[in-house]
Amino acid sequence: MKGTVAPAIIALIGVLIGAIISTGTTYFLAQRKEKSDERNWRRDHALNAYNDVLKASETVHFVAIAAYIADCNTDEHAKQALLVRDAIAELHGVVDRVLLLSPIEMYDDLRNLVSYCTGEVGGNSIQCPKIGKTEWDKIQGAEFVRLHNNFAVAARNDLGIHGPYWSAEQIRRFNQERRPEATK
Repeated sequence: MKGTVAPAIIALIGVLIGAIISTGTTYFLAQRKEKSDERNWRRDHALNAYNDVLKASETVHFVAIAAYIADCNTDEHAKQALLVRDAIAELHGVVDRVLLLSPIEMYDDLRNLVSYCTGEVGGNSIQCPKIGKTEWDKIQGAEFVRLHNNFAVAARNDLGIHGPYWSAEQIRRFNQERRPEATK
């Protein structure tokens, strides 16, 4: 009798250890999958929100150009002014999703882009009398592109799909901080 009890106990202990290892592994993998699903959910929703902001800001830019081209005090200008207003309203509508999903580090880039689209691009496009062409080209050209790209870079970095990407402004700041002082 003694000879058969020991192997049975050893077998029982083996089964218990196997069950514990199996249960622990299943639990660990389930926890890991849940965290991965949460990260993927946030990334996918953030991607859609960031894309919506970029598209809405481009729409404001596009309709603002049409409004600037339209002659003042015409039906066409009034129509374009309404399109600018609607595009700005759409931009402000999608911003709330970004604010909920994005880290605080992105808020400045988002705020700069949205306020620029609203005031400088949208507001100046419908003014009568029109601002000068040189000033308009500066507003709707390089400055818009810079702010748009800064937000796009911040969004790209937040999504974490690729390694971090530095904006031109960050590179310039880095170079200024690292520049050796001139010898006297």
